Amino acid sequence: MAKKSPRTSGKAASGPSPDASDSVKTWQERLRLGKQDYETWAKAFRVEDCAKYYLGDQWSALAKTDKEKRYTINMVFATMETQLPTLMFSRPKVIIEPRPARAFEPGSDVSGRATLLESAIQTFVDDRDVAFTFETTLALRDAYSRFGLVEVGYTADWIDNPNADKPILKEDSDEPMQDSDGKPVLAPKRVMKPGSRERLYVKRIPPNAFRVGPGRNTLQSNDWAAYYEWHYVEDVKANKDYANTAELKATGSVSNEPDAASDDPDRQKHHGQVKLWKVWDLRKQVKHVLAEGHHTMLQEDKAYTILPFAVMKFYEIADSFFPLPPIFNWISPQDEINETRDSMRTHRRRFVRRYMREPSVRAEEYAKLETGEDGVCIEVAKVTPPPIVPIGDADLSAQNTVQELAVTRDDFQRVAGVSGEAQGVPQNSTATQANIINVREQIRESRARTQVADWLGEICRLIMFTLKERMQLPYMVKMNVDPLSRVPDVQGIGRTVQQWQEVQSEDLGALDVDVKVDVSSLSPVAEDAQRASWNVVLQLLTNQPLLMLLMQPDPRAPNEPPFMLRKTLTQNGIKSDEDIRAIWSAGQETLKQQALMAMAAAVAKGGTPASGLPGVGTPTPAPVTPPGGSTTGTPSAGGTIAG
Repeated sequence: MAKKSPRTSGKAASGPSPDASDSVKTWQERLRLGKQDYETWAKAFRVEDCAKYYLGDQWSALAKTDKEKRYTINMVFATMETQLPTLMFSRPKVIIEPRPARAFEPGSDVSGRATLLESAIQTFVDDRDVAFTFETTLALRDAYSRFGLVEVGYTADWIDNPNADKPILKEDSDEPMQDSDGKPVLAPKRVMKPGSRERLYVKRIPPNAFRVGPGRNTLQSNDWAAYYEWHYVEDVKANKDYANTAELKATGSVSNEPDAASDDPDRQKHHGQVKLWKVWDLRKQVKHVLAEGHHTMLQEDKAYTILPFAVMKFYEIADSFFPLPPIFNWISPQDEINETRDSMRTHRRRFVRRYMREPSVRAEEYAKLETGEDGVCIEVAKVTPPPIVPIGDADLSAQNTVQELAVTRDDFQRVAGVSGEAQGVPQNSTATQANIINVREQIRESRARTQVADWLGEICRLIMFTLKERMQLPYMVKMNVDPLSRVPDVQGIGRTVQQWQEVQSEDLGALDVDVKVDVSSLSPVAEDAQRASWNVVLQLLTNQPLLMLLMQPDPRAPNEPPFMLRKTLTQNGIKSDEDIRAIWSAGQETLKQQALMAMAAAVAKGGTPASGLPGVGTPTPAPVTPPGGSTTGTPSAGGTIAG
């Protein structure tokens, strides 16, 4: 009899280990309670099914062989892939806004530091090694079936310095370098491993691996947060940041057979690995690392300043960290669509026909119906009423199929908030109906796009804090110059739109800023809306009577843009004060030029030019022709008459 391969059970995760330390027991118990909360929520909202439905696995009650035979029209996938490009189409554009408390600090180069900080964050967002777009897109998909979670972190290969605490000598000299206080500069205890570099990463955390307690809505308001990862035991033992690893053992299953004793089905993939729990104690602001089944902490009470997680949730549930997954409300109409279409296909592909007959029909006659070809004729005693009658199938009229399917699809689209037009299928019979639905859909999309922009802004904010606190060596930053900026910059900036600059963390300073993401950079839909608004503004500005009205100065504030102009531009999406002032200045100049051209035309015809246009000053009047004489001089470039 062959000896069975040993397996490691998952009982260690079900409760505190009897030989574990007090701190390990405490956190094992908290993680156990956190797991119960997660599983209760996951079962109530069918989060596993939500994830499977996106992949097309939508006949969960059937065996695998039966699933493959069933008809599936994946509306969940189509709807998500319709919505996602409108929420995040390309890499976001980072915007840094200094807060007023620090923006007007005397002697501070706020604008320069804000530009440098914005460029530094944008450089890492655009870095393909960081994989910002890839990781955030995966996390955004998670938000449909569970919630999206991203961690921003820092990693580097540091080694012990053999020259630690020894004075650093000057180049080509035996004299030690000195700091500003005249003390020798000592070599650090740890240095970068040759050939390696510092790296900032953006990583999607699987939501099924994340736990939180006690479960309040916002992550920061909870007592603790944790997630697990699988690591090879030898890698954990080689990590200098971990202690008490001598007796560490793998908790992954050794066998490929299903392990009934294991509480983690994913354990079968992790032979030779150990599950590590990384725990953030939000009350004490410290981090712990413990291994499943291990009796001591691998890392304990390591202080941190910034919680490195950004959470994306579409719909909150009151008094719960875990949200309402959007796909949960799509499951029922999706099932109805599949069942209706599968029934239609089964009816279309039927091949077994059944009959009823009277006993008077001879066997050799009705056998002809079973084996005979098309047009076969049989002999019966009478044909009225017929002695052989086919058994009718279930009625699949338009009332029971096509119309029912249309109603079900309409239910799905109502729940999902994605119209047929968005999926390339026209639905509305009138332009008014289409316009109303389009406006409401844009409102809903704008809300979701704002949620995604806020989430991405939080990730960029975490990148900013990580750059300031963790990066120790200089790094290159691509300086992005706004081609629409009207503020004069250094000489030659117009010729050099992009340039690289080496910076260090201290160069970013301690500026108090808000980190945001430009919503219009996330989707071509938003860009088209902005372009349409701008075209409307251009049409208004080219209408001379309307332009004169908009440029009428306000007597209470003659040096500020008029109320009518500001109100009109704001209603058309131009809300930046800088943009409004630029348009105001251009409008004034346009009216001046029109007034001068009108005056010059009047002088050329020998008449009296009209008075200046309102709001732009009064041009110098034309000279009066004396009796019996003629005017002298010609209009100057400034609109006055010389001579």
